[in-house]
Amino acid sequence: MNIGPLKEIRNMYPDVYQVTWIINNICNNACTYCMPGLFAGKNHGFEWENGKRFVEYILNTKKSSHWSISGGEPTMSPFFTELTKMIYDSGNTVGFTTNGVRSIRYFNEIAKYVNYISFSWHPEYPEENLMVEKLLTTNLYTQAAIRIMCPAPKELWDKSMKMIKRVRQNKHIAFESVKIIE
Repeated sequence: MNIGPLKEIRNMYPDVYQVTWIINNICNNACTYCMPGLFAGKNHGFEWENGKRFVEYILNTKKSSHWSISGGEPTMSPFFTELTKMIYDSGNTVGFTTNGVRSIRYFNEIAKYVNYISFSWHPEYPEENLMVEKLLTTNLYTQAAIRIMCPAPKELWDKSMKMIKRVRQNKHIAFESVKIIE
């Protein structure tokens, strides 16, 4: 299908200041298809007090903001919960991408402060049952969806196809598959 050339990019919410923040460079996983710069670091390249001043500056100078947080693995940040609460308490919005490493209890608590959680499922670190449970329970508090990563090696590809079939059976789970190209 040919969709033609790009004609226009339009910000549907021009009054909302968009912040995309990769807050750390560590991850509990080391997926073979991921860049080491996203998992082999030391967490933050900044002190939290400086980070907090940055957040406060945006919250105090912009009428409205939405924050999209990722990493590495953002939930490994020692100040991640404080960050999401700061944004929520200010009346602004925040969402994040995670591999789901933290407990169900953690996600259910933080889900109250965010507009969405985008889980990423990696077949090298499956835990299918636990991931499905996290999706279903966090959906009680916020929008939670999952990206199922589909790397080319047959063993991993097959695990991803199994996970796709599983989540497809549940009408309460939104998902997308991502084909990993080496």
